[in-house]
Amino acid sequence: MQYAKSILGNVEASVMELYLGDKEHYLSEICNKTELPRPSVLRALRKFEHVGVLKAEKRANAKFYLLNKNKQSVFLLSSLEYEKTEQFLKNFPGIKTAADLFIEEM
Repeated sequence: MQYAKSILGNVEASVMELYLGDKEHYLSEICNKTELPRPSVLRALRKFEHVGVLKAEKRANAKFYLLNKNKQSVFLLSSLEYEKTEQFLKNFPGIKTAADLFIEEM
């Protein structure tokens, strides 16, 4: 089930997936990594900033978007991580079988 992506939409999910790794990004970097148009990314960033998932910080002539560590961001990132893991296990069923066997032996 793609819970986070159904709540967020593809643009928002792609932007938030970057925050599974690094905890701060700037607009051009996000556009380059996600290959999404600048206006769409900017809309998503403003939405996340408005609800408190991200906060903006101006440094020199760049605006960085940092992850706020709160319930909303933890929920979104956890959901995205779960979906990525679920998709990985679908793509590599042998690993899922091995993990299931390992868990049964515990």
